[in-house]
Amino acid sequence: MYLPGTAAVIDDAAAEAELVRVTGLSRPVPVAIVALLGSYVAIEAFFRRDMRTLLLRISMVLAIISLAILGVTYLREVLLVGLLALGALLITDNLGEIRRRAG
Repeated sequence: MYLPGTAAVIDDAAAEAELVRVTGLSRPVPVAIVALLGSYVAIEAFFRRDMRTLLLRISMVLAIISLAILGVTYLREVLLVGLLALGALLITDNLGEIRRRAG
């Protein structure tokens, strides 16, 4: 349990289980590896004076991840809107064909 003024050490099994449940991290090793690789890439880009490209790539990757999460979350709505758009396209195409044949 964490007490103010002491080191942040978890010595209670229930508190550790709660931390794992809340954060979803069972082991800090993968997080540390990702943090080290990210730090290396950021420092390397800084020394090459290429931070703008790095930030652009990071924002693009995060946007793609966000799009994937939203697509999975709202899959039914995305499919319904796609079918609605397809129906509207078919109706307008058929109306244009009818006008061409009548005129």
